[in-house]
Formats: sequence, structure tokens, C-alpha cells
Amino acid sequence: MATIRVQGLNSFDEDRKLSLNNGDIIIAIANRISISHFMVSSYRGEVKREPYSVRPKSTRSYCCLIDLATGYPAFEEPCSRNTTLKRILSHLAKAPCSNNLYAPDDIIQLKNNEYAVMITPTKEEEHGTD
Repeated sequence: MATIRVQGLNSFDEDRKLSLNNGDIIIAIANRISISHFMVSSYRGEVKREPYSVRPKSTRSYCCLIDLATGYPAFEEPCSRNTTLKRILSHLAKAPCSNNLYAPDDIIQLKNNEYAVMITPTKEEEHGTD
């Protein structure tokens, strides 16, 4: 992905409350540069791998962040939908899919009605007219 520079970030407040809903976009910021992009989705723990006490009983309470560069969850554990900036940064700093040199120091949250998606194919496909 191309580098995105972010202007006008709010002052850093690690106790800032966040409410994560399906379809929200999370942009991880390090040194005022966008380094990772995630979409909030329902958390679906694998029944065989997780003890019952860890498995969420409802996807209304827990979510996961899908890395938009890979299509895979950014981290394995469930993330509370009502959380703080500090907790999200802690999750992202430990994310195994992170190939960034810097851990994120802030995020931008775009609610699912605050952005538009533009899809551009990266290569030409031949489509027959038959």
C-alpha cells in the first residue's frame, strides 16, 4: 500500500474510549504515517483450540481486526468491542502479521458510514465474450 501521511491528529490520549462495530476501519499510525489498515469483524474463535472460558459467547461483545493487506486476523485473541486506545495499541504491537519497523502509537477509527471503498484491479484479466 502507498504511504499515507496523516495531518491534524488529536492529542494522544491512551484512555480514549473506542466502540468497535463491524465494518469500521482502523488505521494504525506510527510517527504520523499510516502503517497498517484493519477492518473490524465478528470474532469467531475456533472451538477445538480455545478453552470454554476464553470462547466468546456472543459476537456482540467481541470482535477481531482483519488486516486489509493480508485478509487474515491481525491477532488470535478476541478484542472487546468497547475498549480503549491503549488496549488496541497493545493488541497491534503484538500482532504477528505486523511487518512494520515501528509499533503503532495512535489509530484513526473510521465508522462504516465515514468512508468509501474504491477497488482497482492490479492486473488486467482477459474476459471472454463467448
